[in-house]
Order: sequence, then structure tokens, then C-alpha cells
Amino acid sequence: MTLAIIMTSALLAIAIAVKRWMPWLGRLYIPASVVGGLLGLLMLQVMSLTSLANHANELATQWKSWPGPLIAVVFAGMLLQRPPTSAVDTLARAGRQGLMVWIIVLGQTTA
Repeated sequence: MTLAIIMTSALLAIAIAVKRWMPWLGRLYIPASVVGGLLGLLMLQVMSLTSLANHANELATQWKSWPGPLIAVVFAGMLLQRPPTSAVDTLARAGRQGLMVWIIVLGQTTA
């Protein structure tokens, strides 16, 4: 578990550096987490081809168990309090967020 957290932190730090080095990633609105995920995928593929295959399998096993608990963080961030608005705006926003959640759930169940 510790290795997975350290590698995730290192990949995110490297991704932030890559985004600063390649400003076109920022202009395309590609978040550092996506860049870090792609770097991690590449790293795991290279590790599995070398003598570090055991460590790659360990990391992949740890990372596989993370999406379930971490999705709660995503939904908690969506529900942070905003300044009060009119009832119509509140209903429109709730409808958009409900639609987004529905699309996310559909995407996860069909994959």
C-alpha cells in the first residue's frame, strides 16, 4: 500500500512538471491527473517487461481497489455549498448534476 501511495504521489508530481514544461497541455485543459495516469500506465507496461514484473503486479493490484472508495471524494466535492440562488437556478443545477451522475454510472456499468 505504501509503495502505491508513493508512486501515485510521484506520478502526480511528475505530471505537474510535465504540464509546466508543455504548456499546450494546459491550453487543451488536460488535467495533471490524466497525464499522471498515462505516465503510470506506460510505467507499468515497461516494468512488466523487465525484472520488476512482481512490483508492477503489486502496484496494479493495489490501484485496482482504489476507484470504489475514491468516487466518494468526487461526489462529496460536487455537493460543496455554494452561495444561495433562486429556486429555478437550483433546480436546473440539480438536474444537470443528476444527469451527469446518471451518465457516469452508465459509463461505469457498461465498461
